[in-house]
Amino acid sequence: MVYVIGHIALSSKGSAVGNASISGLPFASINTTGLVTTFPIRWAAMTTSYVYTFGELAANASAFSILGVTAATATPSAITDAGFSGTSIIRFEFFYFT
Repeated sequence: MVYVIGHIALSSKGSAVGNASISGLPFASINTTGLVTTFPIRWAAMTTSYVYTFGELAANASAFSILGVTAATATPSAITDAGFSGTSIIRFEFFYFT
């Protein structure tokens, strides 16, 4: 079992584009078909008005995706570079099995 805690505070948005993800977890998650670990992500200073944000770690992965839900949509979608400002902050904490 792996315990992960993170606090990421941007000081500049940079030039990255596409869907947001965090990579470099120390071990790949357990390789069980259909198993997805989800966990809440707290945020501040995002450019989109999210009502809920969360991380999603797929089976046999060492990186997780960042997804969000807005008041206008009921379906979660990947948060892209457009959702972040130069001062965005995200915080997360979760366990996963290896």
